[in-house]
Amino acid sequence: MMGWVWRGIACVVALTTAVAAVADSNSSTIIHPGLLTTTPHWNDTAGNRIEAHGAGMLYDEVTSKWYWYGESKKTSDLSDHGVNCYSSASLAGPWTFEGQVVHQSMIPVPTGGSNGPFVIERPKVIYNKATQMFVCWLHLDTAGYKFRHVGVFTATNPVGPFTFIHAIQPDGIPSLDMSLFIDPVDQNAYFIRSCNNAYTGISRLSSDYLNSTGLISNHSVFEGMALFRHPNKTYYAVTSHLTGWNPNPLMLFRAEGATLDDPQWVSMGNPTGSPTSFNTQPTYVVTETDKNGKPYFVYLSDNWIHGGPSGLIDASYVWLPLQFEEDAVVLNALTSWDLSDPFAPPPPPPPSPPPPPCLPKSGSQLKLTPCDASSAGMVWSISTPGSQLKLKVSGLCADFTKNGTLDLAACENAAAINMNGDGTVHMEDKCFDVAWCSTAPCDGKLIELYACGSETGRNEHFNFNGATGLLVSEAKIDGPTKWCVAAC
Repeated sequence: MMGWVWRGIACVVALTTAVAAVADSNSSTIIHPGLLTTTPHWNDTAGNRIEAHGAGMLYDEVTSKWYWYGESKKTSDLSDHGVNCYSSASLAGPWTFEGQVVHQSMIPVPTGGSNGPFVIERPKVIYNKATQMFVCWLHLDTAGYKFRHVGVFTATNPVGPFTFIHAIQPDGIPSLDMSLFIDPVDQNAYFIRSCNNAYTGISRLSSDYLNSTGLISNHSVFEGMALFRHPNKTYYAVTSHLTGWNPNPLMLFRAEGATLDDPQWVSMGNPTGSPTSFNTQPTYVVTETDKNGKPYFVYLSDNWIHGGPSGLIDASYVWLPLQFEEDAVVLNALTSWDLSDPFAPPPPPPPSPPPPPCLPKSGSQLKLTPCDASSAGMVWSISTPGSQLKLKVSGLCADFTKNGTLDLAACENAAAINMNGDGTVHMEDKCFDVAWCSTAPCDGKLIELYACGSETGRNEHFNFNGATGLLVSEAKIDGPTKWCVAAC
């Protein structure tokens, strides 16, 4: 990383997301977090779903781009698992796929006594100014999670090619969930990980970032760790409990001090207030700048199993602004938000799509719908000869069925009607009737034939307007809406 720049924290902070291009089609600042199974997945510039889970994010000042590194598609076959890389000038995309920059063939076998294929998780890439190398650390494991190593790779370019350096257990300690962090104040680089799932340990990195230099802190165990440091020099860590792919309440900690040597972490609770943290697990935190030049933090996370109907294979990404209040840090469940104005009220939802066009056909049931003279499905005429109720758009006529409902049918077979002066519509020896349940129309507001004179709430009375072709019900239905007989 290139020092402390608010454009993208020099520390590598984690965030996950499993959807495709984050950008709104009309803007490069709108983010749509993958909170729901119905949220569209993010696609890259080629139209393919973005697969970059358990991510690390790096901002490169030379290219003025973000580089998003993450786990490839979460298939059950490890042989194609690796680290995908995407690039964009904005966190909101559009994101361009730069390729799989770490893949199984790069790892020599046997490695540490294992022949692979390997689990590759939570890749983090940071830049070493002294060596001018991009250094990638990732959780390297076997299918049963017994290997518990870190894989270290280097490259001279953010998109690779990366070269395998070694697989290690840093400080001789088995390592699982992990992250990297560069302190924006003093540029110290740190490695944080779950130590054998017994406790959380922090170590400094060596000057070349290829190794760790000894444990300097330990804490009760957590995972999904993402560290960041506020401009007031307070350290923060947003983390999760150990519940596999299942979501759980987030934990936010803060600590004072000049370095991460034995920080005294203080719990700030769950910033989401949700027992499932909006179905997310943290992976990184980065900084952005709003339209007024004010920096803020962005929480990057994965929605592992609630991003789509197929579970893990549909994992999605949830990126949200971290809001600092007087005595709390808060994450709100936003379905969309603007990078340039992150704490503004959410934009109004898009207008509902227009209803599908009315296509009445033989067998369509007659029912009440709000009157609309422009809807072809409710404009009638009374045919002559025959006195049939004819739907103008289709040439079909109202007729009764064995069940007593009124449907559309061929006019040559349809029964005639008689519009009485009292507002009732007779067919055969019965009357048009709005199906009634107690004090209101039944669900569907269907029109049926029923014994005349047995009405409730004037549900047998109708007014035919010859000018508009609307057959208006006089049934006593709450509200100002006028209801007309329609075939769709």
